[in-house]
Amino acid sequence: MLFVCGERCVVLVYGHKYEGTSIIVSILGLSVATYALSSPIDFGIWAMGRPDANFWISLGVLGISATLGFWLVNSLGSMGAACGLLVCNLSILIVRYTVFSRLIRSVI
Repeated sequence: MLFVCGERCVVLVYGHKYEGTSIIVSILGLSVATYALSSPIDFGIWAMGRPDANFWISLGVLGISATLGFWLVNSLGSMGAACGLLVCNLSILIVRYTVFSRLIRSVI
């Protein structure tokens, strides 16, 4: 939905000053989708009794967010903020999936 009419929604709510934001809204929509994919994996890691693994994953992504996100926002503005959020959510998805896969193999 955000890919098709995201910009229209932004313009409707905030006015014509924000026309041309379709790429940013699409990137943010993709970022939300990647976060939604990582949430069940997060709950799975917690259910396996390993909240410490989630802590270290989140701490690592915080480091990525603080360094890469700062640079992207300074370089690209709001587009950089959207891209930084997408990179963080993609990295947390990949790392959580990798950790969950290894933990599930040790259980089975």
